[in-house]
Amino acid sequence: TSAFEGCGALESITIPEGVKKIGTSSFNGCTNIQQINLPEGLESIGDGAFGDCKGLKSITIPAGVKEIGARCFRDCENLQQINLPDGLEKIGSETFEGCKTLESITIPESVNEIGDSSFYYCSNLQQINLPEGLESIGVYAFSCTRSLSEIIIPASVKIIGYWAFNGWTSSQTI
Repeated sequence: TSAFEGCGALESITIPEGVKKIGTSSFNGCTNIQQINLPEGLESIGDGAFGDCKGLKSITIPAGVKEIGARCFRDCENLQQINLPDGLEKIGSETFEGCKTLESITIPESVNEIGDSSFYYCSNLQQINLPEGLESIGVYAFSCTRSLSEIIIPASVKIIGYWAFNGWTSSQTI
């Protein structure tokens, strides 16, 4: 937990094989990180693990990770690409909030929950496909995603949190 939090000079991270969990806020506020290599076999990424890593532009989450913790990539404002693994079940609250340069993301078929404010203020998000099997969309999940022209909600969704699409305009289609 908070192992390297605030290490502003850190530019690259390679997590070694055998690591199963990245703890809460481990690299939060490492604003110059540009590259993160995560090992196969990783199972858990804690809350806020990479929050406010403003230099990060892309990342691949390895197979085996079932849940991305709350605020994990919050305010990674230069994050343009993220690859999510099949088998991922939950995207935590505020996970991608403030990722202003993220333009598209593919949500794996295995995801059944998108947490509160997960994509809040992803102002350049232009494409997202919600999978059949998704059951829950959290409060403010897609608020202020003004570049999205359309989102299709699968029939499997049972819960849509209030204000999930707050700030959408008449030119956007749900």
